[in-house]
Amino acid sequence: MTGYDPSAAAGQNVVGGYTLMDRNIGALNKTPGDRDSFGLAYQWGRKDPFPGSDGSRQGTWIELSDYREIWNGEGYQKLRAFMLSPEGAKGCPGCYERKVSPCKSAFKPVEGVEGAEQSEAWKNYELMVREIDEGKTELSCKPGAVMYYPSLACDFRCVMCAQAELRDQNIHLPERMDKEVMDLLPYMVMFHIIGGEPFIQPAWRRLLEEYTPELNPCLKFEAITNGALVNRSLLDKLSVFPAVWITFSFDGSTKELFDSIRVSKAGFEVVFANLLACIKHQREVGEARFKVNASMTVQKSNIHDMVNMLRLIREENADITFSPLMMQPIPLSLRHYNDAPTEIDWAD
Repeated sequence: MTGYDPSAAAGQNVVGGYTLMDRNIGALNKTPGDRDSFGLAYQWGRKDPFPGSDGSRQGTWIELSDYREIWNGEGYQKLRAFMLSPEGAKGCPGCYERKVSPCKSAFKPVEGVEGAEQSEAWKNYELMVREIDEGKTELSCKPGAVMYYPSLACDFRCVMCAQAELRDQNIHLPERMDKEVMDLLPYMVMFHIIGGEPFIQPAWRRLLEEYTPELNPCLKFEAITNGALVNRSLLDKLSVFPAVWITFSFDGSTKELFDSIRVSKAGFEVVFANLLACIKHQREVGEARFKVNASMTVQKSNIHDMVNMLRLIREENADITFSPLMMQPIPLSLRHYNDAPTEIDWAD
């Protein structure tokens, strides 16, 4: 992606029998401390990268910069320039998101709502499309799709959680970031609160206090949740949004397996009951207004349960995605079988 040749031995490192790149994807060199060596960072295999930062004022480090400096900072301008280049236009082989052009398709405003096309969010989206078509890397439009990570706070202690060691350090964004993000509400087409658990974040309560359909009739709200708090009361609060997409993290089809992985006071019964309530709500209001699906993190402890999970969710006419755990923690990683076909006790 940067003129790097992965087949050249000079650009490879061999670690534990695996051949790895000698730099991050998107890095222009491998010189330690050089800004061009940071590239893109992926957290535990997530598909969407975070632009790397050297912590400078014009980087992506929000302790030092506000969103405006990040949005049109050097890192993002370089990323946009690459995406607009002939090399970037090809995208990664087989990348579905690049094929459908995520800026123009995946983050399109909610349609069919009264006043949508006259809203600031719609105008901001159209401005973004024009600026991309014009090949601009410094944009006057505001961020229209925001994924907000206010803190790692969570009421579950899942055995495979990559955030576990950091959670006790009470890491959270500066309080001013809540205001900066909420000031963008009139211009967003998608707002995704991430955790930890999103529904225990103060930012969620502030969102409910400040958002009205009149402020932005185009907004789609998204969250990935452990599901413990997504009850009837919360569904009523979510109904204020023109469109909602909720993903339940659900890692076992039985109480015994689920509770051994997703350790909490709520437990399997509460989460499954809430999931069923959401599926019922989806049928009542339609998928255009409310969409729910389940997501299973597939690891050594539950890979045998994939078939049962598929049956459980599909019997309710809901959707499920499977995400393989390929890195940490090593004892649960799917990479660490000696002979997977013989070691896995598959469900009938």
